[in-house]
Order: sequence, then structure tokens, then C-alpha cells
Amino acid sequence: MIFQIRALGSVDASKLFADRRKAARRALGLMRRSARACVPKYGAEAALRAYASGVCSDGVKESADMVRLTHKLLREHPPPKEKP
Repeated sequence: MIFQIRALGSVDASKLFADRRKAARRALGLMRRSARACVPKYGAEAALRAYASGVCSDGVKESADMVRLTHKLLREHPPPKEKP
């Protein structure tokens, strides 16, 4: 698994490399923050711009590519349905 996350020092980096779940949680939090910041102004295709580039006004191609890949993977591998 590879995520685009900035570690907060060498100890944090070691912990993230050692624990995939921790790295995934950190990346997911950054992606959610990016979506909250970028989608209202730029639309759904911009959801990951800040994650990709640091700001909502950049990372246009990278964000669009990641969003398209996400949609493709979800179509091919839908998450399990919740039990009632």
C-alpha cells in the first residue's frame, strides 16, 4: 500500500511504515479533509486536489485521475452490503 502522507518526523514515519492500518487511517483523514475543502468550490472531481497538491487550486489532473480510479475500483469491487 502506498499513500501520499507527510510523516511528522522520523518516529512517526517508522510507525506509519510499521502499521498499515495507521497509515491508511492517516491517509483517509487527509483525503476527507481535502474533499471537505475542495468539493464545495470546485465540484466532486476536485475532491482530492488538496491531498494531491496541498491546495484546492492545484493538482487538477492528479485529483481527477485518483477520483476516476476510485470509481473504477468501487465498480469492480463494491464494498459489502450492510446487514439490516
